[in-house]
Formats: sequence, C-alpha cells, structure tokens
Amino acid sequence: MVNPQITDLINRRLTRLLTVAEAAMQPNQFKAFRKIALDEFGWAGLQQDFASMERRGKERS
Repeated sequence: MVNPQITDLINRRLTRLLTVAEAAMQPNQFKAFRKIALDEFGWAGLQQDFASMERRGKERS
C-alpha cells in the first residue's frame, strides 16, 4: 500500500493542476487533459509505480 502521506501530497497538487487547467482550457480539451492527468498520477500510473517499488523493496528484505 502506498504511504497515505504520499498519496495526499500527489492528490493536493493534482487538484490544483486540474483547477488551473479547467480555467484555462475549453471543456472538451479539459476533459481529455483530466483523464490523462488522473491516469498518470492515479492508480493507473504513478501510484501503481510506487506500490510496485514498495513490493520490490519488501521482496529484497
């Protein structure tokens, strides 16, 4: 499991990024950007990478 503090830090910054993007983009552009950002920083991306790193670290111990 990914450290909740790391997840919280990622989510706070992602929320800010999405807020600015929503204000700056057309709705259809923002929808696509939001999907990519959530995929990359959510469980399909970065958080999954962290979980994999954590599992590998435990296997080596």
